Amino acid sequence: MEQLINVIVTCAGMTGPILTILAISGLFIRPAGCECPVAQMVYFVAFLFVSGLTMRSVVVDDSAWLTQAASLGVLVVAGVLRKPQGARQVDDASMLLN
Repeated sequence: MEQLINVIVTCAGMTGPILTILAISGLFIRPAGCECPVAQMVYFVAFLFVSGLTMRSVVVDDSAWLTQAASLGVLVVAGVLRKPQGARQVDDASMLLN
């Protein structure tokens, strides 16, 4: 029975990093000029799922909380590095005039 519990805990601990790798690869593999809302939605859903998984593991005091928190941090950094195609630059001076 202990072996089964160890397998379940290991699989739950690896869900965050595996999902993080899949979401980031989908976000960065798309072509530069392509507006791919599906890739952005998959990334966002993975971000929400890893956030909830991290929150659950911290509250329950799971042993994989550090791995999942690091996965969440990597997702945040990847989202900052890859600007969405639909986003436009806003000039501070133009915001003051309106």
